[in-house]
Formats: sequence, structure tokens, C-alpha cells
Amino acid sequence: MISIVWQGDHRYNVYRLGEDIGCITVSNNQYHNTHRYLNLGLTQYDPSIAKELFSHLRKELGQPLQIMLYSKPEMHNFLTAGGFERKRRCYELEVASSDLVVPLTPTVELHTAQKGSFLYNSCCDILYAYYSATHETVSPLTVTQEVFCTNLPETVVCCVEDGKPVHYAFIEPDEVGYEIAYVGTTDLSSSSGFMQTLVYELFQKCASLTAECDDTDPAAMQLMSLFNTSIDASYDTYIHE
Repeated sequence: MISIVWQGDHRYNVYRLGEDIGCITVSNNQYHNTHRYLNLGLTQYDPSIAKELFSHLRKELGQPLQIMLYSKPEMHNFLTAGGFERKRRCYELEVASSDLVVPLTPTVELHTAQKGSFLYNSCCDILYAYYSATHETVSPLTVTQEVFCTNLPETVVCCVEDGKPVHYAFIEPDEVGYEIAYVGTTDLSSSSGFMQTLVYELFQKCASLTAECDDTDPAAMQLMSLFNTSIDASYDTYIHE
């Protein structure tokens, strides 16, 4: 028998037949506020207790539950036994030019814009729509565009057609080179040239690139496909409706 006891500090203590088996911390995320986020701190992850445990929490909290953690078979088995579904896998890309599938050559003209410019704001418009769409089936976006764009990198690189950005990447320098923080497109069928030119040009400035590539984001996966990677581990998102 599983019971949970609210501690008043965003934490539930969990008991199995009266024995304390750890705690679960609950939090909110204003960007995705339809779900309650859980952080697991249990001493045992027995699949036989998972369904009862998460049924208690789902009823107590009154919202869908979300858990994000690095992939481990033990945790996958525990969460799926408890009624969670893995909705997204995020791959952490750390690459150099030697990791490219084939050598790249630039094929399109790139434009660079800074925060506050008309072109930058236009890229913010389409990123907000793209991000909303690619997250809708995982965890819907719940903030306004103004809030969402506040903390974006100050530089965007884009491909412009008929005066409007079509493909774009928000980038910023990090400790090892450049991070491609957000990448997106309004036309995936024509974005390959942009992705290749973007990567080519960035490698002229630095030795390595980093990016987080969600398997629910077609543009990010297209970026990832440019590299020979052997990434098995992922940072996964599980949802309990």
C-alpha cells in the first residue's frame, strides 16, 4: 500500500506499507503551466508500486504530471508502469567539423540580425509559432510571445525570401564555441541549404558547436542529421495525462 503525505514545502513524502521510501518534489513552469513537474527522490523504483503512487499524485494535484530525466531503462520501466508515456527525447549535440557526414559548402545567403531590429523581431514571430506547434503534443506553451522572447539570444541568423525570414537560428557563444539555441523554419522541405550553410559559416568562426535536438522538432533533427553521432543517451520527457 502506497501513501503520500504533503510536507508544505513543495514536497510529498512517500510511504510503502508505512515505510518511508523517499520524497517527490512538485513545481510549476510558467512556460508550460498546464502540467505539474515532478522530481523523484525515492529510495526504490519498483514498477509494482508505480501505478498506485502516480494515481494518488494525479488525483491530489488535479493536473497532468510531467517528469524530465536522463534515459535509464530502470526509470523508463517504472514510469511507464505508472501510466506515463515518453513524449519526447532530447539529444545533446556537441560536435566539431570532423563529425560532419560530408564536407559542407555554403549554398544560400545568410542574414544576421540583433535583438531589437525588424528582422530579429520577425524571426521571433515565427519562432514563437514554431515552438508552440512542436511542443503542443508534449507540453503546451502557456506564456505570451513577449515573455517567451525576453530571454532569447541576442543574435539570429536567417535566410530571407521576399523580404521575410523563412529559416532561422538563434545563436550565442558559449565556453567551447557556439550554441545553436533555437533553430526553425516555415518550410522544412527547403531548409537543408540553410542548415548546411549555417553550420559551415559557424565552423569558420569556432571549432565546436552545441545544440539540444528534440525528436519532436523536425528542424532540430535535420540539423542533427548533418553529423555522424553515436548519441544513445537522451534527456526524456514523460507525461501522465
